[in-house]
Amino acid sequence: MAVMNNFAINLKNFLKKDYFLYKILYCFLLFLLNLYLSKHSNSFHIMRSHQIRSPFETFLLPFFFFSLGAILSAILNSILITLILFDIFIVCKCGVITDQTIQAIIGTNKHEFFSVLCSSNYLYVLFAFVFVVISTLLSYKLGKFNPKYLTVTAFFLVIPVANILHVVIMREDNPVVKQALVKDISSFVRRKIPGIIGDVEYAVVQFISPHKDALFQSPPLFHEKQDLSIKGKYKGKSHNIIFVMGESSFVGRYGVYGYKAQNTTPYMNVMAFYKKICTIPRVHSAANLTDFSVPMTFSFFAPRKQELLQSEKNIIELAHDNGYKTFWIASQDGSSSYARTYGYISEFSDYVTRQDFNNQKNGVNWQDESLLPVIKEKFLDGNAYKFYVIHIMGSHENYKDKRTAEDISALPNADEYDQSIHRTDRILHQIIDMADHELGDYTLVYTSDHGEVVGMGHGLQYGGYDQYNIPMIVRDPTGEYCRYVEKLRNVDGYYSSLMNKYLILDMLGYDIDPKVIEEARHTDPILHSDAKVYDYKNIPVSN
Repeated sequence: MAVMNNFAINLKNFLKKDYFLYKILYCFLLFLLNLYLSKHSNSFHIMRSHQIRSPFETFLLPFFFFSLGAILSAILNSILITLILFDIFIVCKCGVITDQTIQAIIGTNKHEFFSVLCSSNYLYVLFAFVFVVISTLLSYKLGKFNPKYLTVTAFFLVIPVANILHVVIMREDNPVVKQALVKDISSFVRRKIPGIIGDVEYAVVQFISPHKDALFQSPPLFHEKQDLSIKGKYKGKSHNIIFVMGESSFVGRYGVYGYKAQNTTPYMNVMAFYKKICTIPRVHSAANLTDFSVPMTFSFFAPRKQELLQSEKNIIELAHDNGYKTFWIASQDGSSSYARTYGYISEFSDYVTRQDFNNQKNGVNWQDESLLPVIKEKFLDGNAYKFYVIHIMGSHENYKDKRTAEDISALPNADEYDQSIHRTDRILHQIIDMADHELGDYTLVYTSDHGEVVGMGHGLQYGGYDQYNIPMIVRDPTGEYCRYVEKLRNVDGYYSSLMNKYLILDMLGYDIDPKVIEEARHTDPILHSDAKVYDYKNIPVSN
């Protein structure tokens, strides 16, 4: 009995002396947080056998940090908890963390990243800050160099690393892994370790060494293969074609589409009243992320034909082949791993300027107004046939910096999103006014890459249809293309942005096989933010 009492006393003193119980509780908290992250990773749905193991590794990691001493414990644990809280913020915003979500975060430019961050809930930011401060102080207090704990936890942490190395080394004997390696080994590792460790690993690899394929060649290599849907060509119907690609525009906030709360589109309203433009109803994008959606308009990239982005001529190349001089003028970047799909297409143009490309003298930045001097200059080009793509920042989060004093003055009682739509209306007004003076004969299309769940964003796993429903405006004096759009409408009653390429090709003077269009009208696929293909009527709408 005395032996048992002595053992209990010694154990109690040991736990008290080394704060062992507090460390366990701290690690268990991080285990629960990471278990939540693991269950909200698309990896969770692919490799469920790892759903407990990965959070368990996060249970061991802070204990490993505690064993390094007070200072390292405070630094490393505060970094870990900050990353976990940031990941939880992304889950709360998007519903599920996918490879695409991480690419969007690390691939966006600095302004856009901080702009979106500033749109987050300040209470969550305050809570996260307090939590990190407490965690840092606690880790400093609990941290103590302990070779025994260090050895034991390091041994268990080496196991997943060894497992990954084994997978890499044995890739030739595993065709599934071999295929994954060709695409992206970091994505496969993330699937093996869902949660914060896998997410950080994927982000670091993507940031340091993005995909090194044809997308990153500059200048890009022109393609030889033409899509089989093209049956012939003739002289282009429109001397000047202007395609304005907006950003994050939800059609439900457009006055010209019937929104009454605020006069968000005064210019478009007048144009529609005098029948100078037509507004196309029931239009939806075929993706809720820009890097998916924009290539669907300017190439044959599609939800089930993603390989065509790099294997066939895109719309810019085809415009050039039929005698058009091509221009791509953008306030969005195109160099990052996330933006590269459309940045790649843009560089096939005869002239391209973006905030990150050919911009030494233009002064182009993330503000759409910065494009106007370049647009005016390029409208003066003397070529008889010209094709312009104007890619604007539109209403991307943070909405606050997507409006100006003029928009605030015009709509003083409107929310920031409505004011940003008003600004897009003004930008479009200025583009059309310049085109009227400098081009004369032209056709213009304005639409958006995708919609927006106002106040929440886009690329949301369970965001519903607002992030897909978009405006489409056609300025065509003959009315031919307002009618042609209806011929491209799906049998389900919607016009999908997948049909944009056929609309442009008709303007450019290309004959498209009617069987291809008819087949396309009978399907309505979308590429969702989880990189899965759904029918538009069956997108994920609830958890």
